[in-house]
Amino acid sequence: MKDSAVWYLPHHPVFHPRTPGKARMAFDCAAKCQGTSLTDQLLEGPDLTNGSCCHSCRCGRHAPSADCNALMFLWWPNDDLSKEPVDYQMLVHLFEATSPPSWVSFCLKKTALDNQGDFDVETITTVDWNFYVDDCLESVPTTEKAARLSGQLRELLLRGGFWLTEWISNDKNVIATVPVTERAPSVVNLNLEDLSVECTLGVQWAMETDDFNFHSIDEGNLSVVSSVYDPLGFVASIILPAKSLLQSLCKQKYGWDEEISHLDSIVWQEWLKELACLRTISVPRCFKPPGLGAVINVQLHHFSDASENGYGVVSYLRTVDDKGAPKCSFFLGKSRTLP
Repeated sequence: MKDSAVWYLPHHPVFHPRTPGKARMAFDCAAKCQGTSLTDQLLEGPDLTNGSCCHSCRCGRHAPSADCNALMFLWWPNDDLSKEPVDYQMLVHLFEATSPPSWVSFCLKKTALDNQGDFDVETITTVDWNFYVDDCLESVPTTEKAARLSGQLRELLLRGGFWLTEWISNDKNVIATVPVTERAPSVVNLNLEDLSVECTLGVQWAMETDDFNFHSIDEGNLSVVSSVYDPLGFVASIILPAKSLLQSLCKQKYGWDEEISHLDSIVWQEWLKELACLRTISVPRCFKPPGLGAVINVQLHHFSDASENGYGVVSYLRTVDDKGAPKCSFFLGKSRTLP
């Protein structure tokens, strides 16, 4: 150890409001020493992660032994705080570093590639296109296909060391085919008379009605805006005014806890009142409503507009079935403040 350079990683506990008694250790790969950090020295690797509109399981792959000295940290023997800390060495990659997201996606896709001859094409395609970091989100037309896909995904990914857990579905029969230890906590006992609301990438999914909806919190300016994570842009037009106000406050160089001006406060309070409408917004998950016949025509319609404060675009999916009945569904929305 004395003959080679080592890098000691600072670490600290992180707590989540939902599980206040459970601590997760976070290792700070961005902490600088003598003007540099582990993150600065790592190559990011190619971007293999699917876009956030779809959903790589967590994994730890062994690091080359020559690189392990870059993953040193101090800890107490047997968690005994009365003893002096000793050297420990990570033998897996840290997800807090720059490059692991690329490694995770590569390992996931490589598992699918190496085993593609043993599984359905749909299963391999799901691994390639429907994972985002540690979430998989897929839609299939029948209960039988969903159950088969679920079983094949668990078997396939287990071959690569991935244990796929916390399964959820809006179909009780599909959940019943998943082992109890691999279901989401809300459906472990299959008490599904009233299906719960699950959070998918920050958007609430009401399984009973199969709709997406939202909630918000009434705290600080940044907390409120950050609490609405909306990757598909359902409420992009609602959030844009708040982002514009935050941009203005940044230009005025307000401190983190500094009280904003009376005029800005009025604007903020008025926006908060309008934010209540978020709780009334519900967007169907499926583009094809019940009763829609065989689709014979599909079109994407795009609309865009801009002002002195920002700009946006929204797209709708228009389908026509074999009976000539049209159906329009919200597809994607985006908004940005001006630079």
